[in-house]
Amino acid sequence: MTKQLLYRPQDFTEDGVLRIGFLLWAVLVFLNRHLILLLFGAVTSFVGGRFGLDSSGLNALYSNPWFLLSGLPAVAVLIAALRRDRKAGGIIRRLWRHGRWLLLISAGVDLLLLITLGMLTRADINLLHILGGVLDSYVLLYLYRSAWVRVRFADFPAAQEKSGS
Repeated sequence: MTKQLLYRPQDFTEDGVLRIGFLLWAVLVFLNRHLILLLFGAVTSFVGGRFGLDSSGLNALYSNPWFLLSGLPAVAVLIAALRRDRKAGGIIRRLWRHGRWLLLISAGVDLLLLITLGMLTRADINLLHILGGVLDSYVLLYLYRSAWVRVRFADFPAAQEKSGS
């Protein structure tokens, strides 16, 4: 017996494709958090520079450039999500089609870095580290198991036909 997924009319965009849901947007923001924090004025230097020593672990956790590299696949998927329309080119379409796997790679590398850098630097593990690991694990499980996510990444607006002169 096959599962049948039912959708409401408001689940579709004007182009007739399924909307990216709130949870998938949240995953995209979460996996891009290192870049977002960097773009929002270097929060790590703000926390450590104005109030004395940074005991939150934020500076050690987010200032490592390896975490920025782990987010690069997620940045590519975020760009594809923002450009998901009929006029999108082939690269955007391919990025979106493989977006689920790119996000899985990004979350997996992020979790691996969180664990290995924590062990190598022998940093004190605090609630921020644990929360990051739990969220990375949830994202991995969600992206891997969700049929809803699979369907979203298989759906892309049809290419806009070029009109003749």
